[in-house]
Amino acid sequence: MAQGHMIPTLEMAKLFSSRGVQATVIATPGFVTPVENARKSGYNIGIHVMKFPPENSELPDGITSLDQMNSDDMITKFTKALELLQEPFEKLQEEYHPDCLVADMFFPWATDAAAKFDIPRLVFHGTSFLSLCISEHVLNHKSQLITS
Repeated sequence: MAQGHMIPTLEMAKLFSSRGVQATVIATPGFVTPVENARKSGYNIGIHVMKFPPENSELPDGITSLDQMNSDDMITKFTKALELLQEPFEKLQEEYHPDCLVADMFFPWATDAAAKFDIPRLVFHGTSFLSLCISEHVLNHKSQLITS
C-alpha cells in the first residue's frame, strides 16, 4: 500500500520466480503497473487485483496508497480500510490454497488468516534487521541514553 513496500515485495516475487517458485502478488489497482512491468520483463509472476478502497470503507474512491493521506483522520480511515481486506483475502486463500504467504507487516490480520488455512506465514518488514535491532535496543534502554 506504499511504494517503499511494493518495490521490495516485487523484488522478492522476482527472486522466487527466478528459482522456479510460482509467486502471485495480491495488489490493489494502484500497484498493478509495477507487477505488470515485471511480467513483461520475463518474470512468471501471477497477479490478483483486490478492490481498494473496499466496500464499506470510509475512504473516498480513488484512494490507492498511503502517500495520498493528508490528515490523521484519513490515515485512521486508511488503516480501517486495510482491515476490511481480510475477508476477500481469506476467500482467495480458500480458492487458491497457497503453500506459503509472505505478507507485509501492515497486514497483521494475515497471520490469523494464514493460521485459519494452516498456511505458513512470513512477515515482510521493510526495514533492515540492523535497524530493527537498534530500534529495539533504544526502546529497551531509554533510561541509559545520555543526552547533552
